[in-house]
Amino acid sequence: MGQEFGTIEAGKPVSITSGLAKLVQDKFTWCRNLRFLQQEKWLSAKMAFDGIDYYGAEEDANQSGIYLNFTQMKTMAAYSQIMSTMTGPQGYPWYIQPTPDPELVRLGFTNTQEAEKNPALPSDLKDNILKANIACDGMRVKIADNLEETHWEEKFARGVLDMVILGTMVVKGPFAAPPEPKKWMLVDEDESNVMDKIKGAIGMIRAKKQVYKLVAPNEDPRPDFEIVSPFEFYPDPSAFCIEDCMWVVHRRVLNKSQLVDLAKIDGFKADEIEKCLDAYPKGNWTAETWESRVYALNQRQTPLSRGDRFVALEYWGYVSGRELELAGVDMPDGYDKHKQYMACIWSIGSYCIKIAISQLEKPYIPFMVCPYEKVLYNIWGRGIPEKMRDPQDIVNAAARAMVDNMGIAAGPQVIYDTSRMINGFKFEGIKPWGVWPLKTLEGLTAPPVTFVPVPSILQELKLLQDNFKMFIQEVTSMPDMTSGYSNSAAGQHNRTASGMSMLFNAATTYTKGVVFNIDNNITKPMIRRIYDWNMQYSSDMMIKGDFNISAGGVSRLMQNESKEGSMQQLVQLVQDPDFKPYINKIAILKEWVRLHGFDDTDMINSDQQAEQIKQNMMQQEAQMEHLKNVPRLRAEMPRPDALLEMLQNTEPTSPAYPAIYEQVALSQDAMTPSMKLALDIIKAQTLAASQQQLQLPQELQTQQQSMPDDYQRAGGFPETIPQQVPSAPQQGMPMPPQMPPQGMPLE
Repeated sequence: MGQEFGTIEAGKPVSITSGLAKLVQDKFTWCRNLRFLQQEKWLSAKMAFDGIDYYGAEEDANQSGIYLNFTQMKTMAAYSQIMSTMTGPQGYPWYIQPTPDPELVRLGFTNTQEAEKNPALPSDLKDNILKANIACDGMRVKIADNLEETHWEEKFARGVLDMVILGTMVVKGPFAAPPEPKKWMLVDEDESNVMDKIKGAIGMIRAKKQVYKLVAPNEDPRPDFEIVSPFEFYPDPSAFCIEDCMWVVHRRVLNKSQLVDLAKIDGFKADEIEKCLDAYPKGNWTAETWESRVYALNQRQTPLSRGDRFVALEYWGYVSGRELELAGVDMPDGYDKHKQYMACIWSIGSYCIKIAISQLEKPYIPFMVCPYEKVLYNIWGRGIPEKMRDPQDIVNAAARAMVDNMGIAAGPQVIYDTSRMINGFKFEGIKPWGVWPLKTLEGLTAPPVTFVPVPSILQELKLLQDNFKMFIQEVTSMPDMTSGYSNSAAGQHNRTASGMSMLFNAATTYTKGVVFNIDNNITKPMIRRIYDWNMQYSSDMMIKGDFNISAGGVSRLMQNESKEGSMQQLVQLVQDPDFKPYINKIAILKEWVRLHGFDDTDMINSDQQAEQIKQNMMQQEAQMEHLKNVPRLRAEMPRPDALLEMLQNTEPTSPAYPAIYEQVALSQDAMTPSMKLALDIIKAQTLAASQQQLQLPQELQTQQQSMPDDYQRAGGFPETIPQQVPSAPQQGMPMPPQMPPQGMPLE
């Protein structure tokens, strides 16, 4: 039956699957020939990203050949923006929620949260809402666990790199993950003797012994995902999108060990694998055109063939019932030979090592294709290197011309008359202390050697280069500020925080479109397929229900931008004293921390910790206030502080006030001659007033005799005392008593 679709090579084992293998090979060859131009674009993009010039082999020997790799900078800036949006503390953005209950919609409720708060809601509807929420939470945890087990974020990072460089990301899945190996687990030892079994049957309790054994995990089939290189992905050429494809082929390169291991997995045919090993003892691998180029670009030697390597074509698509039956597939009773069945076929050469019909309730081709920039009516997208190829070439050409011009203009061109050189002279170039033997010819006035300088055009070339560097930002929609570089000459610098925030938000506008492509082409179909997988294969009935799946990449990006501006307005609103009692500052702080990508559990204390810290602070403040109010003993005070306190407690009209003030000034080195004179005068005034009140003229005379020599030489107290302005005392020291106005007589 296999001869109906093709012939077996001479000397090869015969297989009934050769006809189906030829069908797969023909589709692969057809697609490979039609996508040759697309492969050239991918190779050019890889060369631009690696900094390899397209025209390197055609360069002249005098050209510098430098390469200013702006392509890699812009590509990695786009990669970083996408990864920061799609990953982070909150994880990969996707959401799942119960579908609206028609009864709740009829009652006028828009969401279940609003309905739950209504006390008039019937109890049966409340029970339905509770069950749906419990099942939804369980499904959410299950899907998150599936993504964690398949290491989705690591695989997604590799796919995003393919998308920004080659323009397309290809994700395969879900498919059944390989069975996990046995694990060492602590289990109860089996009851081996008859007495133990009898005791267990009559209810006698005995201590069970636990031992470690290798146990195979008994779990439900787990979904898995894989990132497929666009070079290895061959879709139906007649399709504009993955949904239109009737088939796709995934080219795989396996070594002999991997091929032998496939024989141990359910679904693979061990006899066909053995025939394949016999037919191709050294493998059947030959390098594709793109494969040889990639090896050459990576500076690795490309052999014509690699030993013990096999090319396996994994075909996913529709196959007729008649073709499957001729290949030896057990078809169900009453099948239609003309009906198209979704099948998975692995072929190596003329042998099919796996033929399986999809068992999913909703069969589909398990591939998802996401473009960086959508190309109309094309399954492939356009990446950053392809978008900026022309301006990148012009920038490189300008840079090379600048370097070449600097090299040529560094010295003049030399022109010399050979007829005026002495016979036998050999020109060896310009060098210091060079000797030029010449002949004198009558009637010639021109010099025998002429130096012609080469003009420098660096400014014109620099202007050309700067213009096309700006053009790179236009064609890629990636301003330099997204890479951390601000060109102030181009007017991109802004000194205010709000202005910079507006510029960065505008710079991420194009990224929203890319994230929108990821949401629609990867996130939503992937989460829906995992949901369908768990609904069909999971044994946990508590997580099953009718749910809606939505992606949150764009919404997260827009939400962060809107929250950033709203947060600034809210902070200004908090300053209003009328609104302070109504605003929860702790909630604002937590939201600010989450908005900026931090984990609030690590940066913000819990309510109990905050309350304890508040109590400790209040206790410390109370202790400080108590210490301030406790008077210190005089023995504990320094002498200047004690004098200052004494001065503060003495009335300015007291006769002792000037004397105390004098001691304070002396203790702080603030005493000046003018201040000394003023204090002596004040003492005399006070003493005179006291003597007048006590009517003791003799004592007054005695006091006059004890006055300073200056007043004694002046003949006693003058009728008027000129005003003496003392120097200003040091800070913290009270001012001395006021002097009497100038010309006022003393009593």
